[in-house]
Amino acid sequence: MDDDTRAAVAEAILAYGSPRFTVSEGRMLDLLTEIAERGDLTAFVEACHAYGTAFTTSRRVLEDYAPAKILSAYLCRRPGVDQSKAEQLRAAEPRWAVRIKDALWTPEALRTVVEYLHERLRTLSAPA
Repeated sequence: MDDDTRAAVAEAILAYGSPRFTVSEGRMLDLLTEIAERGDLTAFVEACHAYGTAFTTSRRVLEDYAPAKILSAYLCRRPGVDQSKAEQLRAAEPRWAVRIKDALWTPEALRTVVEYLHERLRTLSAPA
């Protein structure tokens, strides 16, 4: 994780429970979107680790939000994929979100799952 991301995670830790957000983890969830948009899956995992260590009760929240963050902010922005294929993925791979949750805490595992899902998204036919 680079210094800027590390500082942003520290800021998110300090912002825990801020009334600026609808959930206690709001700043961290925004940061995860930013990291996913950059395509840095390793930093995504490392940020989750750091935040989950500071707030162990928030690990479940991170796991619950991570699949949507990765799908919309990362996968649907990759070549050969668009948002219209997300619904098709949900039908073709009903456990897609569980696979991301299970891999969330290990960079290599997450990368493997995400690359598999990317390939599945690319091969789904475009809606008529």
